Amino acid sequence: MVGYFANYAIPRLGEVSRCGILTRYEKIPFAEAFGTVIVERIIDVVCFLILVVIVLLVQFSTISFYLTEKLWPSLSEKISNSGTLLFILLGLGIVFLILFFVFRNKIKGKMKNLMIGFIEGLKTIRKLKSPWLFIFHSVFIWFIYYAMLHLCFFCLDETKNLGFSCAITTLLVATLTVMVTPGGLGAYPIAVASILSIYAINADTIGIAIGWLVWLSQFVAIVFFGLLSLVLLPILNKDTDGTKNKT
Repeated sequence: MVGYFANYAIPRLGEVSRCGILTRYEKIPFAEAFGTVIVERIIDVVCFLILVVIVLLVQFSTISFYLTEKLWPSLSEKISNSGTLLFILLGLGIVFLILFFVFRNKIKGKMKNLMIGFIEGLKTIRKLKSPWLFIFHSVFIWFIYYAMLHLCFFCLDETKNLGFSCAITTLLVATLTVMVTPGGLGAYPIAVASILSIYAINADTIGIAIGWLVWLSQFVAIVFFGLLSLVLLPILNKDTDGTKNKT
């Protein structure tokens, strides 16, 4: 909970803080604790890719309509109306191609090392005492993310009939905002509203309301339990010599 709380300050700060807590109260070396974070993130990537596949399977036509009929025309209009923006994008594209050509061998090496590390991280799951339990909990927490979002749909009459397809698509897009902003601050409600607009939900009223409802419910819970955990940590771990506190 402290890790989730810390992520609202700086993205991914929670992983570092968690390792610091384990090092202080359980005397687990920081490097070893951080190794568990790497494995977790690898599993999260796998779960997220599975989520992408599910959304494409159940909502391919809807996603295609959104990209071709709403998102792309809007971007095209903005680009066409701004010669400066078009010039900047073209310049960035040329710079990217030049850099890719110059550093192509290094990029290939980095990508190869990244894939090797990814595969090695997956292999470490076999070394766990309960690998299937680890996989179960990794999948289950993503199910809880979905259930938490879908549950909020029942709070308003306009969204209570939205089904699995809408909720899973909304989860996918909302998760992207959490990856790139502190806890999805500001971007999360907008992302939710934009997806709900595909399902004939007014983005400026009901859509944004649901977006803020989902985000605020998470925010309040994480802040409350995060602060509570910070208070309880030193109380429940008075012995910091690595031994378990019997209380």
